[in-house]
Amino acid sequence: MNRKTNIDKILELYPFERMRSEKTLVAHIYKTTETLYDMRPAGTAIVGILSNALESRSCFHRLAYDEMWHVYGGDPFFLYELSEDGILTSHLMGNNPLNGEKSVHTVAGGMFQAAELITGGEYAFYGCTMAPGFTVDCFTEADRASFLKKMPQHTEIITRLTVFKEI
Repeated sequence: MNRKTNIDKILELYPFERMRSEKTLVAHIYKTTETLYDMRPAGTAIVGILSNALESRSCFHRLAYDEMWHVYGGDPFFLYELSEDGILTSHLMGNNPLNGEKSVHTVAGGMFQAAELITGGEYAFYGCTMAPGFTVDCFTEADRASFLKKMPQHTEIITRLTVFKEI
């Protein structure tokens, strides 16, 4: 069975949609019925696919709350964390811990994050969970122009993993 077939099968299993500001394919698979004092769900979960063929990557964004990433299958990918003061950390995510890959990683709330497939990879199937749960108001998209001005040492990755906005 080839990987293209695997991608097709995964795409058929979940109602994937492309997140406009993040450029990744995700499916919202769980939201608690319990809500917090501010009517936010107590927890949420998504699954996603990173794939160069599908032009699916996770562009830099930050969330107000912690987000836990889980790897389910496919090829390894890089999960990046970028602090406001320009410190970039890279995590190799995958299913082979003996090869230095992490199958689970939590990005702290307030930290900018992005993810992309390794060079030569075909796809990565992953999940993310949040508690408190995701709502649109806890999401902030990275601004390419301000990032480039503030962190010119990361021009290549910022350009690759942010969405260009015409003025």
